[in-house]
Amino acid sequence: MRQLTHGGVGIQSNAEGGRCSAGFPLKRGGTRYLVTAGHCGKSYNTQWISGRYVGKMATTTYPGNATRYGDWQLIRGSSYASRLYSRGLTSSSSLPISYWNFGVRTPGRELCSSGSTTGMRCRFTVVSVGQTRMVDNVKTKYLTMARHDPNRDGRGTCTGTKGGDSGGPIYYVSTAHPGKIAVSGWVVGKARNNCDVAYAFGELRGIRAWKSDVGPP
Repeated sequence: MRQLTHGGVGIQSNAEGGRCSAGFPLKRGGTRYLVTAGHCGKSYNTQWISGRYVGKMATTTYPGNATRYGDWQLIRGSSYASRLYSRGLTSSSSLPISYWNFGVRTPGRELCSSGSTTGMRCRFTVVSVGQTRMVDNVKTKYLTMARHDPNRDGRGTCTGTKGGDSGGPIYYVSTAHPGKIAVSGWVVGKARNNCDVAYAFGELRGIRAWKSDVGPP
């Protein structure tokens, strides 16, 4: 059974219902938090282990501050591991997170996602960074826009993230830290109806724009 503390596991809001995905840990002022998408809800248990406590929302940008800092929230409560699931939904394989990128992944580089609906998805190609777009009718800042290009032919497909993946980690293998997994953001959703440049990922620098002392755990 998948561990509650790993990025990409399913979480569910007790208050609003609906499933999202756990992101990865961050630390501020000596307190360890879990980041996920702000639109995911306000209180959580896990869908994988019924009734098990994940934590309660400590702060959120959604919806009023999404235009300033992006779509995210910090959850406080459990012992969140610096690991993320790296294969299909039935796999317990996970990878350690070694680096937190508070900058951006430059256009042309590739990214992967880990979510509770699609599992691992790779070959997302960054098209633009630092974007402000309407996502689910909310104006949202600090977005990386990407296409899912599994054939690497320059054309996007609709085979990327889906509902329930929101909040799951966005990551890549770092060339600056060879062989190490770096996280740079989380799944937000789609900002276009077509499949070319459809996928919107939150950027870690939006959290640091809120509070400059937020960092790795």
